[in-house]
Amino acid sequence: RSDGYTLATAGEDRKIKFWDTVTWQERSERRAHAAPILSIAFSPDGRTLASGAEDGTINLWHAETGEEFFELVRAATAVVKLVFSPTGDRLVGLLLSGRVVLFEGGEAASSLKTMELRFQTPSGTDQWPLR
Repeated sequence: RSDGYTLATAGEDRKIKFWDTVTWQERSERRAHAAPILSIAFSPDGRTLASGAEDGTINLWHAETGEEFFELVRAATAVVKLVFSPTGDRLVGLLLSGRVVLFEGGEAASSLKTMELRFQTPSGTDQWPLR
């Protein structure tokens, strides 16, 4: 988190854990998704954490409290990477299928706009090879 005192971790156990980086004590733990979590990202102001999972869900969390406040999408394939824009008003998700989803509107869930982009991989298919 941008305050330098909070670290978030997530993974196959489907939980997000928030840690105090001064004491290295766990501040909170939340069961976050029904499937393993593949990506997390803090917003630039550090107030929001986004999480993306193998089941295609993307959720938003209050970083201070660890409480979920919005489920953005249930995509058809796994969410492998999440990135906020430098201003924090956009969130981009890369799906395992090679599609990109873009959310605009910041924390105001009612104003979120979704756009789906599709591109081809270097091999000319729409699936990224797993290594």
